[in-house]
Amino acid sequence: MPEDAEAIAAFGYELGLLKRVRRTGWWHAGVRDPESVAEHTMRTAQLAALIAAEEGADPARAAFLALWHDTQETRTGDLPHTATAYLNKPDPRQITADQTERLPTRHGRTSEPRPAAESPKPQRPCLPWRGANGDVRLGPGTRGFMSGWI
Repeated sequence: MPEDAEAIAAFGYELGLLKRVRRTGWWHAGVRDPESVAEHTMRTAQLAALIAAEEGADPARAAFLALWHDTQETRTGDLPHTATAYLNKPDPRQITADQTERLPTRHGRTSEPRPAAESPKPQRPCLPWRGANGDVRLGPGTRGFMSGWI
């Protein structure tokens, strides 16, 4: 097998582990059979696309970013928030770099991280969001959120 194909297959196998990694926060909440990271990722990508479309952003980009947001958990597991006071949380960018270092560049790997200045900033709050006093609010576009989608 050529080296590029071997690297792509190995990364694909690693991504498949996400279907066996359970979301630990649900266990803390008393859920006996929590969703996997893969299930969470699918729903996150779907909701990201819906919200982006409603807010006038790029649904494909939102879904793409959501699709990849937890891939590092193949190497760390799903770390619950209660553990953060006791652990030095690994840098997800470093984990992603390690995961993708063997991938050929034509498959999306770049040698330089994307500068933060290039990251899109929302023009207005997404739904829902936290107000200045910490309360959860529903932002603009809440009414008719699903209109035109179903």
